[in-house]
Amino acid sequence: MGSPTQFGAATERLDVFVSNAGIGSGEPDGRTRRTTTDGYELRFARELSGRLPAHARASAAAAENGRALIRPIGGPARIINVASLGQAPLDFDDLMLEHDYSGSRAYGQSKLAQIMSGFELAGRVPADELTVNSLQPGDVHADEDGAPGARAQR
Repeated sequence: MGSPTQFGAATERLDVFVSNAGIGSGEPDGRTRRTTTDGYELRFARELSGRLPAHARASAAAAENGRALIRPIGGPARIINVASLGQAPLDFDDLMLEHDYSGSRAYGQSKLAQIMSGFELAGRVPADELTVNSLQPGDVHADEDGAPGARAQR
């Protein structure tokens, strides 16, 4: 499926959606601000572009076909956002970080906004239809090739 609209039009039901769309603190040095083609700060846009808007577009497409995307069968559907302990307060006067840019701050703000968007979505849909959770995955240990289970060492 290419887009949330295509997903909503083609899918009978959504049981679990795991969202893990983060972009780290920056390339190459964490000091260069990157933006989307629409001009939004890249990390913030990446975290939020797939949350409420995607759910709304998928649900609208399903509704156009005369059905609800989220239909609880044996319990509510679930959205799980992979968040981070690396959060930063949102600066609503400079949400797109156009001044004093820091990749770490951008990442932290995007992760806090991700968690907040989960609360917002959970408040819009009845709990018996949908639960929204955010989690911190903990440390991930991998070898130099990315294979799980071994700590990377130099």
